[in-house]
Amino acid sequence: MIRDVLDRFEHMVRTVNGLRESVIHNDANDNNVLICGSGDDPDALGIIDFGDLVYTWTVSEVAIAMAYVIINSQTKQEDAISYAMNVLAGYESVIKLNEGERKALPILICARMSVSITVAARGLKDDPNNEYLKIHAIPARKALRLMLSIDPVQFWQKYRKISNGKPWESN
Repeated sequence: MIRDVLDRFEHMVRTVNGLRESVIHNDANDNNVLICGSGDDPDALGIIDFGDLVYTWTVSEVAIAMAYVIINSQTKQEDAISYAMNVLAGYESVIKLNEGERKALPILICARMSVSITVAARGLKDDPNNEYLKIHAIPARKALRLMLSIDPVQFWQKYRKISNGKPWESN
């Protein structure tokens, strides 16, 4: 499964153009967001944990956030891809993806899931009782299987459905 992602990633790097670059947080997940309140409408106060800050493809920021939404939704048996598409719709309300970024996004989501799986596997080998590593380890495998089962056409059809069929606008 991880080898398949690596092969797809290598192909994407060779064939996709136009990926913008910037400094990104590189670890946008629910454990790094400060929330005030509860219920249906809590307020996000900010983000923490800038230890993974890096200069890379800008689209990686939303890919990472979407990966974690899909991973975390797996335990709830809900429509994980739809939840992630809502994250993308919010992101694109501020920063529109270009054609190359749209091509790269699904594999970048899979790449982040693969990183979560391999980092957890290595860490759990050294410390089998590390509860933090277990948070994403098992759900990430299921999430990656789900993402690999969806072809890019289906992926973007889901997005168009979530975003009310609005066509993408070029930057």
